[in-house]
Amino acid sequence: MTLFVFGLAGGIGGLTGGYWAERIGEKGVLFASFLIPIPLFLGYLLLGTSVAGIACFGLGGYFIFTGVPILIAISQRSFPRRVGTISSIVMGVSWGMAAVSITPAGMFAERFGLYSLLWILGLIGFAGFAAVLLLFRRQPVPVAPSTQSEPKGVGWKTT
Repeated sequence: MTLFVFGLAGGIGGLTGGYWAERIGEKGVLFASFLIPIPLFLGYLLLGTSVAGIACFGLGGYFIFTGVPILIAISQRSFPRRVGTISSIVMGVSWGMAAVSITPAGMFAERFGLYSLLWILGLIGFAGFAAVLLLFRRQPVPVAPSTQSEPKGVGWKTT
């Protein structure tokens, strides 16, 4: 039940991330997606599987996943001629890191306990917040127009 609530709320968060970005801006959504889940997940750890604890867990999942479409949009704007490729790279690296992290996280949980692992994972959000600060601190680099002609064919705009 707990993972179902997390997954459902996360899916809704992913679908509504763009809406919130239009209302409060990309920066605000990314800050929220890294900061708000921290106290919510820690609330889940303190409240357990009570209704309030599961609600905290679900809301944490919602806020985490609101940032995903924003990160993809930022990466696509950084590489406007390769939006499909960069989307694949962003999602592939994300899921790849998650897959590679499962085994060490499981080993840590077996040795020190699941709650210890969850406390540590809850605090990792601060590293993501620091990365968002760096992302918005840098100056945008203008994309130079291409001096080469683009190949014509399927999927290419022709003028």
